[in-house]
Amino acid sequence: MNIAICDDSIKDCDRVKGILVKEAINSVITVYTDGTSFLDATKKNRFDLVFMDVYLKGESGMEVASKLRDISPKTKVAFLTTSDAHAVEAFSLRALHYLVKPVDEDGVREVLLRYEDEDKSGEDTRKSVLSVRIGADIYTIDQADIVKIESDDHKTIIYMESGTAISAWMRLSDLEKQLDERFLRIRRGTIVNMASISKWRPKDCELIDGTTYLLSRSRRTELKEIYLRFKMEEMEQ
Repeated sequence: MNIAICDDSIKDCDRVKGILVKEAINSVITVYTDGTSFLDATKKNRFDLVFMDVYLKGESGMEVASKLRDISPKTKVAFLTTSDAHAVEAFSLRALHYLVKPVDEDGVREVLLRYEDEDKSGEDTRKSVLSVRIGADIYTIDQADIVKIESDDHKTIIYMESGTAISAWMRLSDLEKQLDERFLRIRRGTIVNMASISKWRPKDCELIDGTTYLLSRSRRTELKEIYLRFKMEEMEQ
């Protein structure tokens, strides 16, 4: 495995590298102390996995990871940080994991296990979950269990198939970045799980929980085409 560590703290780099030497046998491990040199190296040498510090000098680790997706989309990212303040943003970038420093052996092992699981399946196992900040904690929600998501003033409410409503102090647009192709924004402030639509009509749609929503007037034709395409693909599976 070709692994990179990108952290402007030499001490933290040495700590992660020391664990990887023991846990990721036969891997090539390269250390970078800034995002620019790491991205330049990535253009010539694709990495399988990078441990990325969030608080890099200059560009943040989030910005570097965003650019990395354009250069090498198959490279997996595990973020390193001193707090969980950017955890939701990290998962919106399809982060493999989010480790709070000081990094320990268990955390690095978990990253390597997640990498192996995705590498074997060839699929992004994080795509089916939604990472949500509720208070000081981060929770993962199975996207298949979500009926709809609505914005309400400064918070977002996630309605589950079980009838539970989860309030999260996050912007709807931030959550939308994590959602897969089954979700559709049908109007301003409302996203629905197309698998939870029971009736589709010219001007509105009804969900399995009995609620009815008017469709965006300017996008009705486009929304209908997206929904019909979704149903056709669902039938073919």
